[in-house]
Amino acid sequence: MAFSSSLHAEITRTFAEWTALSALRSGSPVKDRATIYPALARVRFDDLFDANAGAISDEEFARWHSTAVRQLMRELDLPAGWAAKLINVYLKTRAYVPDAGRPELLNCLHPPLDGGLWRGLAKRFGKRSAVCQFTNARTRIKDLVSYEDYECVIQGCRMAARELGCRLIEVDQLWLGASVGQTPSDVMPQSDCVGQEVVLWDAEQGSQVIGTIIEYAEPGLSTIRLASTTDSVVHLATDGRSHLGRWHLLRALDGSFVIPDEYRQLHPNADDAGLAEWLIESATQRGPTSQDQQ
Repeated sequence: MAFSSSLHAEITRTFAEWTALSALRSGSPVKDRATIYPALARVRFDDLFDANAGAISDEEFARWHSTAVRQLMRELDLPAGWAAKLINVYLKTRAYVPDAGRPELLNCLHPPLDGGLWRGLAKRFGKRSAVCQFTNARTRIKDLVSYEDYECVIQGCRMAARELGCRLIEVDQLWLGASVGQTPSDVMPQSDCVGQEVVLWDAEQGSQVIGTIIEYAEPGLSTIRLASTTDSVVHLATDGRSHLGRWHLLRALDGSFVIPDEYRQLHPNADDAGLAEWLIESATQRGPTSQDQQ
C-alpha cells in the first residue's frame, strides 16, 4: 500500500484535537468535545503547516500564539492558562511528535503547563532561582488569567531552556509525573468535582462505599465533604482521609482520578504526611533523573 502524506496529516490532526481535549479533563471549566472541537477548528493552525510559507520566526509565532490563545479565551470563556494548554498540547502532538510544520516551528513551540512541570522546574533549578521567580509567579493553570500572566511563566521556561541547552518545548523533559507515575492534580478531586461520584474505603467496616461530592474546598483549606449512600456526611482532608482515619478516598467512578495503592499502604494513619507531600518525596527519593545529570 502506498504511503499517503495527506492521510498521515489528517490522522495526526485529528489525534492532536483529541489529545488537546484530553488535557482539559482535569480541572478545566470547559471540557466537552461538542464545544472544544469546533473552537479548535476555527484556530488558524494551517498557517503553521503551510509548506509554501517558508521558515517561521520567533516573532511571527509569538503573534500567532497570542492571537490563537486570546481567540479561545473569548470563544470558550477560558482563562489564558487553559486556552494556552489547548494550543500547546495540540501543537505538541501535531508538530513536535511527528517533526512536522514549517521550518523552525519546533524551535518556537511552548511546553504545556501543569503541576508536574512546575514541580520539575522547582526541583531542577530551586524555588529561589531566577527561573522560578518567573515560573512560580503563578503555579496553577486557572490562575493564569491573562495572557500576560501566562507569558510570565513562559519567560521562566525560556530561561530554563537556555540553561538546559534545549528547545523551549523540551523543558517538558523536567515534568515530574513521569517519575512519580501520577501528580497530585491527577489523583485528587478538582474544583469542578461537585456532583461527582466516588468510592470510599470504610476502614471500620472493611468495605467500600459509594459517595457523592457535595462540597469542595481548595487544597490547603483542608476539607472535601462527601455524602455517602446512607446520606451521612464525612469530611476529608486534602490527603483523601477523614480526621480519625476511618474514611479513605479511593477513586472516582468515572476514572478521572485514582489514589495510588502504594500511598494508602504506606500511610494508613490519619497523622501521616499528606498525599501531595508523599508524591513529591517519592520523586526525590528515586534520585536524580538523566535530565538532572545533564
